[in-house]
Amino acid sequence: MARRLAAALGAHDVDAVVSLLAEDIRIAMPPFPAIWQGRERAARFLTEVAFRLVPEARFAETRANNQPALAVYTRDQAAGIWRGSGLLVITLRGDQIAGLTRFESHTLRRFGLPRMLPGSSLGEWAARP
Repeated sequence: MARRLAAALGAHDVDAVVSLLAEDIRIAMPPFPAIWQGRERAARFLTEVAFRLVPEARFAETRANNQPALAVYTRDQAAGIWRGSGLLVITLRGDQIAGLTRFESHTLRRFGLPRMLPGSSLGEWAARP
C-alpha cells in the first residue's frame, strides 16, 4: 500500500490517491490543529494545499509504530539535493488507508533515515522495508 500511495503522491494523481482512501479518511499534521476528514476534503487538501506547496517529492518506505510509513523528501533545486521534509505514517483498515499522519522532518533521524539525499534519486533508500 505504501508503494502505491508513494507513486500516486509523486505523480500528483489525486484520483489515484483518493482510490486508496477509506471513505472516512483522517489526515492530520501534528502539531498543527487542522484535520481533514473524508475523501472529499482529502482530495481538496491534496489539490489546494499539498500539491501546490510540494511541486516535487520523492518517498522512501519505512515503518513507524508497526505501521507502514513514507519518508518524504522535497527537491532543493539550488543545492541539487533532496531534503527530508517529513514522515507520513499510514494507518490501514483492511485494504484501505484510514489515516495519514504527517510528522515534521526531525523525526526522520529516529528511523535511521537521512535528512538529505544527494543527486536525483533515492538510491538505496527507495526500497527500504
